Amino acid sequence: MSSLFTGIQSWFESKNHGRYLALILNEIGNRKPEPLLAFVAKACKINRATLKGATFQSEYSFRGSKGVRRADLAIFLKDEEKFPAILIEIKYHDKPIKETETKPAQLDDYVAWKDEHPDRKVMILSRELFFATGCITRRWGDLARELRPYCVKSDLIAMLVTYLEEQGNVMQDINNKNLIGFFKRLVCSSRNAGTLANNLDGPAEFSKFLSNMRLLAVTFDHQFKSAWNNAIENSDDTEFTNGTRIATIDFRIVNRTSTKNQSKAFEDDDDKQGWLSQSVKNGGRIIAFARHALGHGHGKYMRIEYGFIFDVEPGDDTAVSLYAQAHGSLFGTDSATPHIFHQQKINLEHVTKYAEVNGEKTEMKLNKLLGNVIDELLLDPSNLFNQQKEALESLKKSLAAGRDF
Repeated sequence: MSSLFTGIQSWFESKNHGRYLALILNEIGNRKPEPLLAFVAKACKINRATLKGATFQSEYSFRGSKGVRRADLAIFLKDEEKFPAILIEIKYHDKPIKETETKPAQLDDYVAWKDEHPDRKVMILSRELFFATGCITRRWGDLARELRPYCVKSDLIAMLVTYLEEQGNVMQDINNKNLIGFFKRLVCSSRNAGTLANNLDGPAEFSKFLSNMRLLAVTFDHQFKSAWNNAIENSDDTEFTNGTRIATIDFRIVNRTSTKNQSKAFEDDDDKQGWLSQSVKNGGRIIAFARHALGHGHGKYMRIEYGFIFDVEPGDDTAVSLYAQAHGSLFGTDSATPHIFHQQKINLEHVTKYAEVNGEKTEMKLNKLLGNVIDELLLDPSNLFNQQKEALESLKKSLAAGRDF
């Protein structure tokens, strides 16, 4: 059942989601300020005592470089009620407003305000992180992680954290027993799947895992988008005009059959001919991934993919690895036989039971694997179009920097 906040959200236009959440944070700040102020102090590297007695105001108007903007939330110190110490801009699914003929880009106005008041802070609280010189950027998941211990003390905080989890803004811990049980049901026979297969919560846990995959891809979405846009501007190629800026999140199942029962691998009934028999399933792989396209059209394409491989066995052992690969018609390959492939084993509990606290570590490991794939692609760029090469060079620099924000 959806939470109260999810139900309320349906009454708002998407462009107002930031203001809606600002009102909720404003209410938390004025009713239960300690958790929110602790998060702000940590993010802004401010002594917690400095924020004692601070107050919140939503929809605060401030002067930017060319006109007046409204910050979603402002924080005022106890003895400085007339001028805010911190401005917060909230981005949910929307993006920062671009420059127009009459106004500069939204983040530029915040930077201009910060430059005029260098002792003040600006924070961008967003699902995605944006590069903005002079601004502090934090994810909704960072806030939820800091607020979660206070859920037992405040129904309002508990509802906000639940809402962020429902909306896929927070890395979620996963019951690995139920998840693996679900995987066994997919790739093992009923006989050798074991008792772990008998659970009804497995699909929900897999859904949470794919949601976590989406969050891990958010940072890379930003990097791929920037790289592809730069390539379009800097390359003379006209072969490709399109590339995937936001990753496709998906999964595939690779079954393995028992060598003892190959003759019974497929059903004999007329209505089931060609269907894999459940009785011979002997483990396999569940692959959850994010995939970007660096150009497509005219029967030519290249894909860069990264994610998780679960090697599921009939017994108790299930190994999980991170991987990144490149494939496509330019190399005469498909996803089943990648042109370049890099893999690294990872602890199962790090991506399930303790997924939230290990989220950034997992992201950095995927970052390194993607960097290895791109380095290898650039060693022999003969199959690449100039636009793709330009994008890969930008990605190489971006990934090497770790996080370009």
